[in-house]
Amino acid sequence: MIVNVSRNANFTARFLSYTSPQRYGAELLMRVVISGVEGKDAVLAFYGYTWGVTTCYILLLAFVMICFSTGLFFINRRAK
Repeated sequence: MIVNVSRNANFTARFLSYTSPQRYGAELLMRVVISGVEGKDAVLAFYGYTWGVTTCYILLLAFVMICFSTGLFFINRRAK
């Protein structure tokens, strides 16, 4: 599970961290957990969670739609 990697990581690790839905779910969870904490923006920036709630929801929804569409495509293809 690749959620957050450093800037010094190789290309493959960085690519997987941006395409993994776990990264966006972890950011949303972190935002909920520290919602009432003073200085939460500094904590989120420290961990690299700077995408924001709306962007994370959109990217998670896009991931679900891509997986669903791909599965439906292959189910229909195999049924023919």
